[in-house]
Amino acid sequence: MLAASLRHGRRRLFVRRRSLSDAPLGMLGAAELGGGDSRVQVTEYDSGGFEIGGDIYLPSSIVLLPRSAYLWRPQTVDDVTLDSMRIFTVVHPRPEIVILGLGESNAARLDDVVLAMQDEGIAVEQMDTNNAVHTFNILNDENRTVGAAILTLQPRGEEATDPFQGRWPS
Repeated sequence: MLAASLRHGRRRLFVRRRSLSDAPLGMLGAAELGGGDSRVQVTEYDSGGFEIGGDIYLPSSIVLLPRSAYLWRPQTVDDVTLDSMRIFTVVHPRPEIVILGLGESNAARLDDVVLAMQDEGIAVEQMDTNNAVHTFNILNDENRTVGAAILTLQPRGEEATDPFQGRWPS
């Protein structure tokens, strides 16, 4: 019974709760996180999304930076490309390491993406989403310059509303 509830329910993570104001669904930035030393923490996640700071639920795959969180378009490992990872090459400061969460399993290897990111001077570690969330939280809490691109545990179905629909040009 416990195993079934963990597979299908939200997973509460034991991290410090941080207060976030109501922010637009598309983007949480430093101002929404209170500025200063406020750092992003994933406090819960379920099969379809992630809760940031105990207040905001993002129903999508996500990109995390030390002080901001963003919706991320890829839904499956096949959608993860160098182009979808370019955000890490244009932000300042660049992350020293990017944690890549590949959903339920980390069986797929994205060696071409990893090599291209290494050519940009950014290390990439691939793992399942569960471990990616925990690893990001730990490294970010240690004040490391870290980034994460994390797929949801289960890809959203065709009937799901695209959170990007009508917000940005394709």
